[in-house]
Amino acid sequence: MATDLAPPALDDGSALATSRVASLLTRLRAFWEPRRRRALALILLVAAFANFFELQRNGYANLYYAAAIRSMLQSWHNFFFVAFDPGGFVSVDKPPLGFWIQAASAKLLGYSGFSILLPEALAGVLSVGMIYLVVRRVFGAGAGLLAALFLAITPISVVTNRNNTIDSLLVLTVLLGAYAMTRAVERGSLRWLLLAGVLVGLGFNIKMLEAYLVVPAFLVMYLLGAPLRWRTRLWHLLLTGGAMVALSLSWVIAVDLTPASARPYVGSSGDNSELDLALGYNGIQRLLGMFFGRGGSSNGGSLLSNIASGAGSGGPGGASENGVPGVFRLLNAQLGGQVSWLLALGVVGLLASGWGIRWDGQVLAEHVRGWFYSAEARRSAHLSPRQSALALWGLWTLTMAVFFSIAGFFHTYYLSMLAPGIAALAAIGLVLLWRDYRAAGWRGWLLPASLVVTAVVQAVILAVYTGWNAWMTPLIVGGSLLIAALLIWWRIAQTATAESAASAQAPVLATDGDDQGLAPMYVPPRNPLVERMVRSSAVALVATALGIALLLVGPATWVGVSLASGAGGTLPTAGPTAALAQRGGLGGSDRFGGAPQGFAGRFPGGAPPTGGAQNPGNIPSFPGAQSSGSRFGGAAGQLQVDKQLLSYLEAHRGSASYLFATLSSQTAAPYIITSGQPVMALGGFSGSDQILTLSQLEAMVRAGTVRYFLLDGAGSGFGGASGTGRNGGNTQLAQWVEANCAQVAASAYGGASTGGGTLYVCSTAG
Repeated sequence: MATDLAPPALDDGSALATSRVASLLTRLRAFWEPRRRRALALILLVAAFANFFELQRNGYANLYYAAAIRSMLQSWHNFFFVAFDPGGFVSVDKPPLGFWIQAASAKLLGYSGFSILLPEALAGVLSVGMIYLVVRRVFGAGAGLLAALFLAITPISVVTNRNNTIDSLLVLTVLLGAYAMTRAVERGSLRWLLLAGVLVGLGFNIKMLEAYLVVPAFLVMYLLGAPLRWRTRLWHLLLTGGAMVALSLSWVIAVDLTPASARPYVGSSGDNSELDLALGYNGIQRLLGMFFGRGGSSNGGSLLSNIASGAGSGGPGGASENGVPGVFRLLNAQLGGQVSWLLALGVVGLLASGWGIRWDGQVLAEHVRGWFYSAEARRSAHLSPRQSALALWGLWTLTMAVFFSIAGFFHTYYLSMLAPGIAALAAIGLVLLWRDYRAAGWRGWLLPASLVVTAVVQAVILAVYTGWNAWMTPLIVGGSLLIAALLIWWRIAQTATAESAASAQAPVLATDGDDQGLAPMYVPPRNPLVERMVRSSAVALVATALGIALLLVGPATWVGVSLASGAGGTLPTAGPTAALAQRGGLGGSDRFGGAPQGFAGRFPGGAPPTGGAQNPGNIPSFPGAQSSGSRFGGAAGQLQVDKQLLSYLEAHRGSASYLFATLSSQTAAPYIITSGQPVMALGGFSGSDQILTLSQLEAMVRAGTVRYFLLDGAGSGFGGASGTGRNGGNTQLAQWVEANCAQVAASAYGGASTGGGTLYVCSTAG
């Protein structure tokens, strides 16, 4: 094994360079071979269509992050600290790199919903190309093309690529890391390994600890697969780990070392620390599932008691969005249709592929014995490239599947990180199962069996989708059974034909009735058409292709429904409505970007789930979005901006630094996007951040920093009593405003009611 991976023995440096150039040219010719090029181009076109089709319908998608981009474009201070508001009062709950890329796009193309979404859509297409390169390098072009196709039509990947939640940029970054790891393992290259570590560090600066979900797979792949001595592998990994952590924490440390008075409050951190945000809200509390990552749940219980009882896990990101934690969570109504269509195929393929793994062609005991006596044996104790790749994708999928099965708090679109692992395993499994199918042995029967098992699992996913399963389940399951029967018949017939051909080479003798001698026995003629079908592998290949196509009906339908509905919004999900809305989930809730009213009748399964379009179908040009006949922006999910209220505040703001203050970003974001003016979100994203004390708020009012407050609107927050968003100490702030400031009559700016809260004005005297 070691000799297979070692550099060729050449006489001098020029010969080595010539060999490397020739090898590179060979790989380039293989890459651009016409049929592969056309197939890859077609898959990339499918991905581009899915990601860009009527992308403008999604408007600004996640308004929280769109407002941050608007603010970041106004100053380098806001840009570096990822400030949510132009006044730099509070930052968003994520690190900067993904938003820096979005801000660069908005700077080049002009601030709009499309310019913000463009980097994510492009990243989705590039991810499809990258998974092709990673898988093809080890398992060939066929597996690479299948992996690219599977990723291109994974529903949650498509809707995430059409949103500004930065997960698509993270997926592209870790796939680049997977390519670097593959190159590093081939020759034990420290440079490629360091590049992989750098890419994971960059991923941390996109989505924090979510990027580290790939680290176990990368670690095991290099530790077991690099053709180096064990201690060399270990110090390579230690060096790379140090570089990865240093790069990961560079921005975090820079922010935390900046005096709090010179930067925005770190949103959702709890104690104004980026390190706490990374390890807490965006780290361990995702696993524990506390309500919005806080140290206690909404019922005020202790940390341990809330974990034991599951308190605080029913809100967004909890059980109602993702289902109850458990072994089969990835197949439930909320998550199954998003990413798990080919999960069973990937598992079967991995098990079948890993059945005969050995170390360097030896059984494990023999290899361990040689490890103690021979330096060469210690050097060669590594997995083959295919085994290393199986370790990569197997651990990639296993690590994330375990996390998403037990985690208490994550959003559905986080599953886009799991999608590449499932796509790669399913593609690799199909190619290896096809190879075994054409060879002798019991493993040849796994191909038709895996198609049927996957179809049955898809039927389980479809069980809750009334109206859709009436035609999809019979098509997928019935068709897969027919395909499996055809594959079984072909394999049996091919075996029988081969045996018949072998026996026909020697004459079969029999005695006649008169015992006068031996004569050849008569062999009846065979049907030449059937014989040609049996001898040709084209029949089995076409049948397998049809079986794969049937298994793609589900994800393709989910993608089509998502494109038709323009699904995007704050929490993007794919496909038609299922038990999510029926069981008290987020479906139909306008506060979370639900679908426009009246949409349900367009599909037999009902309206799409949460994450409806922002400004669906008609997006006025910046700076504002307002449907005709509506003061607040029209259908659910649009920018909820009262244009008359905005004009009133701009006219009466005076010298105040902030246009107005409100409890959460949900109310502030549309006004920031529309006007570009500073709006203070007192409680950060959800209204639960305790950024100001009462004395600090009073001082700001006396100084004239803020005069107007908009309280108790429908978008004031996700938690708190009656949904007002008055969490913790912010209740005291709201009560002080109501007691000490004057209520502004809606008629003062041209209406009977704001429809979005009550406006208060505070005098500078306090």
